Amino acid sequence: MSAGGGTRTPDTPKEAAARLRVILATAPRTVDLRPERTLQQAVDGWIATRASERGLKRSTTMDYEDLFERLYRDLGADTPVDELGEDHLSEYFAAFEAQRVVGSARAKRAKAAGETVREVTIERWIARPPGAEPVEAATKQEAVRLAAQLGGTWKYRRRGVYRVVPAGHQRAKRVARAQAETLRDQEWHVERRSHRRMLLCTPAAPQTRNKYHDLLAAVLDYARRHGWLDVNPLADVPRMNRRTDHKRIGRRGDFYDRDDVARLLAHAPGQFEEAFWLCGFHAGMRLRARDLVVVLPGGVGLALACSGEQQLVRADADRAALR
Repeated sequence: MSAGGGTRTPDTPKEAAARLRVILATAPRTVDLRPERTLQQAVDGWIATRASERGLKRSTTMDYEDLFERLYRDLGADTPVDELGEDHLSEYFAAFEAQRVVGSARAKRAKAAGETVREVTIERWIARPPGAEPVEAATKQEAVRLAAQLGGTWKYRRRGVYRVVPAGHQRAKRVARAQAETLRDQEWHVERRSHRRMLLCTPAAPQTRNKYHDLLAAVLDYARRHGWLDVNPLADVPRMNRRTDHKRIGRRGDFYDRDDVARLLAHAPGQFEEAFWLCGFHAGMRLRARDLVVVLPGGVGLALACSGEQQLVRADADRAALR
């Protein structure tokens, strides 16, 4: 030790060389040269591979773009794929929501009813071939001159603005983000537009969860094959099935029992209503059904659920009212 309490400095070159040999001998010999790739890079690579192997249609590519945009919002487009752990993804899909775009009026009613509504920003890329974009002119004379020069047509838009459309004009079409970069290099006119959307969120059905689960699993498997991941974190995360829902419904305690059915059928005004109600009892209760309460003689509340088929469900006070 030196007088100041720090590590002693070697006095001679021989001691320094010996110390260096010890440091080199104990230094780690493994270096992680694995490239860091983001979720969006993995998705772009996976889509490009499928397009080259299967020749994806434009509509299919746009569908992929919409599905992965949801995953980008939830998981982060710039998140490195090696940070998507099994525990995190398992929790993510366990609480997965179905999201549906609604208008402002429907969103307002849903919020008032206590439903979950989220406002998000959705990005869209549009592209137009070079030379096909319209031109604006300030005067009619200028618009006429430009239309003759470009071999196109002109139209008055508003005061001081005339729109000149050249010959061979094409409407801007939506393109995928990865394709937008390629088209920009080819001198296409590329524009990114942002749209605000209101999403009504409800618990996702098993098939909805499985659709996103399978897509993300395929992308992560692509990343694993290219050495960006050691293992696919979704390999041991099971897909959802309808059996879970059936078990959950079967354990419910709010179905009518036989005594309840007999008491309620006694209030049926006729044979038709009795048969109709009996079919509903056999059909069981549907979750999230819209209840239509029918008041029977004596103030007994009977709730009818309409969701595809007519079903009968128990109102909260039915049993108390019947006994």
